[in-house]
Amino acid sequence: MAAEDLDLEDPGKARQLLVRLFDGGDYRITQRALREGYPILADLGQRPSDGALVGYVLRLLRRGHDIHRIKRGEPPDSMPRGWCMRDCDGHGLFIEMTIEEVRMGQQVAFLISFHR
Repeated sequence: MAAEDLDLEDPGKARQLLVRLFDGGDYRITQRALREGYPILADLGQRPSDGALVGYVLRLLRRGHDIHRIKRGEPPDSMPRGWCMRDCDGHGLFIEMTIEEVRMGQQVAFLISFHR
């Protein structure tokens, strides 16, 4: 996806970019997401790992789970806006992600949180 085609307010384009970034290894996982996510993966019968967290997120994105734009930080919008998926497992699982430019023209997906 060319940078000029990127509209981070469009859920469809954001979904495509998130899939491309996670799939291509252009992602980072916060310590918070690891701390929260590993026990949840184990509860879901999966072996906890970074790859399992990303794989779970990718499956949801590819299946078309709704994504919603969110304002982050306190006060709201003091941090880069993100995307979330709500009630991903029928038990309140909330997944928060961002797309950020870490260098000129190089976007990275961040898995911020993975919690109930």
